[in-house]
Amino acid sequence: MKEDWLRQYEGAIERWKLNLAVSRFKAFGIPPQDWQDMMQELAMVLIRFRHRPAKANGAKPETALCSIINRRLCAILRGPARDQDRVDARVADLGLTGDPERDEQKLSYEEPTALRLDVRQQMATMTPFDQAVCRGLIQGMNTRSIAKKLDCDWHTVRRAIVRICRQFEAAGLHGYVKKGVAS
Repeated sequence: MKEDWLRQYEGAIERWKLNLAVSRFKAFGIPPQDWQDMMQELAMVLIRFRHRPAKANGAKPETALCSIINRRLCAILRGPARDQDRVDARVADLGLTGDPERDEQKLSYEEPTALRLDVRQQMATMTPFDQAVCRGLIQGMNTRSIAKKLDCDWHTVRRAIVRICRQFEAAGLHGYVKKGVAS
């Protein structure tokens, strides 16, 4: 099936890889109007894929790439549900009800002055990258949003979050890590 939008990838991605990706979209039941967005998510995976028979355990290139595409599609499709689960957990941690008038009284965006100063002091000792990640977390951004803003991989942001949590915990800011950074 020739898709007009696939032409933009010609020359950058081999045709069999594009066809395989489209077949996986169909198998996953992804609506055709979302295929272009999904292909954008997969483009670098398809470009970087190189079949290595020694590491493929006897699998053909198509089988190996199919497995990679399946894992990536699962991650993409699970992302929004995971984000919603995190939001729901945070709302439950805060004891919110969903009623804006009652919930507004429970929310306090001001931390005690001493705690704010301790957090600022810890942030001052961080690398500029970790500071940027910490600011993103304080603003309520998720890992992928921070990675996009800082133009890096989400794994890099995740490692920075682990460093930040360890630093805050070592400084005795366990409560702040639980309430602000780790969630």
